[in-house]
Amino acid sequence: DCRVRVLHPPAAYPDGGPTRRSDNEASLVLGIEGAGRRVLLTGDLEGAGLDRFVAGNPGHCDVLVAPHHGSASILPHGLLGATTPEWVIVSGAGGPRWATAERAWTTAVEPAPRVLRTAGAVRVSLRRDGTSAERFVDGRWRPVEAASEGAKAAAGATASEGVAGWNRVNAGRPIGAASAPGRGS
Repeated sequence: DCRVRVLHPPAAYPDGGPTRRSDNEASLVLGIEGAGRRVLLTGDLEGAGLDRFVAGNPGHCDVLVAPHHGSASILPHGLLGATTPEWVIVSGAGGPRWATAERAWTTAVEPAPRVLRTAGAVRVSLRRDGTSAERFVDGRWRPVEAASEGAKAAAGATASEGVAGWNRVNAGRPIGAASAPGRGS
């Protein structure tokens, strides 16, 4: 069984309606539940809409698709504290401010979530016994492995999950030209 619920915007606002600076503040947020797991798809939610969503206590999720492509302008502390995800999926290739955005997502709360930048195709599997992710590289799906604590420290992130190393090795490469960290180019 799978259940999909609209979590934002609310059907009716208790204060008579939002005053918003952008359409992103009214972005659609979906909660998808199945196999005892939960995913939040947050669209481009930002600003007062994000604040209102967090204040509504959205509850735990296993996977959070970061709002607004994980933008560094979205301060994740409140959202991560309210949802406590194991994984944060950031759609897109990153860009020049990716390191700042990644650091914000991996240092906002403890325990920190694993942050996975899509930069191509990824898939996340939700099962009663856990959650896993795979990335499509060199024509096949490859598991995303968690980094060891030593590798995390060497990467300068307190709780990144190894994809950060993959991203650093492959920054700017087409997805088909990617290689795993430590395996050469």
